[in-house]
Amino acid sequence: MSPTDAGAMVCGADSGSRAKVKAIYNWATTPPQAYAVYAVLVIAIGALSFYAGSLKQKPAIGTAPATVHQPNK
Repeated sequence: MSPTDAGAMVCGADSGSRAKVKAIYNWATTPPQAYAVYAVLVIAIGALSFYAGSLKQKPAIGTAPATVHQPNK
């Protein structure tokens, strides 16, 4: 049994799925594709951040509403 076989047995993953993940990783990290993958990830993170920032907060249960102060004259 080789060290790679032992690692596959410990993780519970077969070598076929592990090879596919490695192939996708190698494809995504070569220079032409790496720029596109980076750009897609930056846009996706920006979009998720914008979406999360635009969500309305849920009011906490059992707290009093915020008071409105009159400006001093």
